[in-house]
Amino acid sequence: MQEPLHAHEVLNLVVNNPGKFTVDTLKEEVNTQFGSEARFTNCSGYIFDVDQLLQFLSSRGKIEINESGIDPVRHNICQH
Repeated sequence: MQEPLHAHEVLNLVVNNPGKFTVDTLKEEVNTQFGSEARFTNCSGYIFDVDQLLQFLSSRGKIEINESGIDPVRHNICQH
């Protein structure tokens, strides 16, 4: 199993492409770029699969998931 990637890898996809992705298309892009077995870590060291990561990012107000797509909430994204 590969080392977990930082959650910012997925956040950067959303930030650089606001509104482009639905949940399904973002998951497809993550699988294409990082592999279907990719795991992600947050700043506290918790490990997530892509579904868990999207739930986490949404619950923390870092992304908004709506009918038109996924948008970043820039003021809630840490800058490191």
